[in-house]
Amino acid sequence: MADSDALTHISLPDLIRLQADARALKLPSARPAKTRQAGLQRSPQRGRGMAFAEVRQYQPGDDIRSIDWRVTARRQAPHTKLYEEERERPVLLLCDLGPTLFFASTGAYKQVRSAQVASLLAWLALWAGDQVGGIV
Repeated sequence: MADSDALTHISLPDLIRLQADARALKLPSARPAKTRQAGLQRSPQRGRGMAFAEVRQYQPGDDIRSIDWRVTARRQAPHTKLYEEERERPVLLLCDLGPTLFFASTGAYKQVRSAQVASLLAWLALWAGDQVGGIV
């Protein structure tokens, strides 16, 4: 693509090439976290979650409310159910590429910059383990 085309249009390969730029970005976390969760995002809340992970032998300090009595009776030793936390942070990107952004004060058209920013945010969300959706 010529230099003038890169300022007025953006293609899928251009958006894919932005992966390298997104890797260099480091966004600050919004708040301190206490526990890890399934979506690789930190959560200030602790919880049992809903997804069953495994049954393991009871260890001192485990919550006695999570003892699996059927497995305990079968194996003649106390066993505990473990759950994975299920808190996801879906990301929905809205990108206006209408005629109102078909201008450039300096550099590229605002439509092109809007698509580039949406692409960078999508790559960041994907690497964080979040679901990404978008509306153009």
